[in-house]
Amino acid sequence: MFHTNFKELVDKIKLQEQREVKMAALAHGGRYVMEQDEESQLPRITVYFQGFTDSVDQVDVTEVIMENDKLFIKGKMYESCEEVEFPAEQVYPGELHYVLDSIKPTKDLDSTMAHNYNVFEDTIDLQEISSQAVSEIMNKIDCDRFTAFEMCQKWADEFTEKFRNHNWGDDDMSYYDHIDFFIEQKLKEL
Repeated sequence: MFHTNFKELVDKIKLQEQREVKMAALAHGGRYVMEQDEESQLPRITVYFQGFTDSVDQVDVTEVIMENDKLFIKGKMYESCEEVEFPAEQVYPGELHYVLDSIKPTKDLDSTMAHNYNVFEDTIDLQEISSQAVSEIMNKIDCDRFTAFEMCQKWADEFTEKFRNHNWGDDDMSYYDHIDFFIEQKLKEL
């Protein structure tokens, strides 16, 4: 059965979280120590520790560190209070947002969202392209809906790659205008 590749989406979320925490850490000189007082708690995340004995534990994050372009997390095990340090790749998907919520903005960086690729952008591109093009492809090359949709998937991948770092609004064409133009060009190639 044709379905969404959930593993791919989860991987994209993990990468996006790591990019944004890296960006926030770099805005603080490559290292950020969490502030803790009576009113705020340390961010608690779920971590999969790989090694001699694999385990899943919760860690209260005390610090994020960029080292040789890699992101590391320091913290204390929730139950044992043992201090640990581990690469960000071991953090469960969706957990690093707790860390981001705890990092204070700087004068140079108050948002990590505007500077990064949206993890669902390619899904949106596919929806936009397929909603407009499937019937036109079917009519133009006399194929079934599934074949036309597969073509749209390839086009969406191509569109996403071409415009991955594009800052919408920097030119005279909107996101939807770009999609319309892209579809027109692809349909002419058929």
